[in-house]
Amino acid sequence: MPFDDRLGDRATGTTIASIERMEIPDIDKKKIFEDNAKRIFLLSI
Repeated sequence: MPFDDRLGDRATGTTIASIERMEIPDIDKKKIFEDNAKRIFLLSI
């Protein structure tokens, strides 16, 4: 189930914090946070 007892706020926040702490290049973090969202939501910006 994708949601926790706070309707996903905890799971989402934990995931974001985990990715931010990863020792990966900023370009890879951009791919995770920005490029994936653009692709999923069909954004051309």
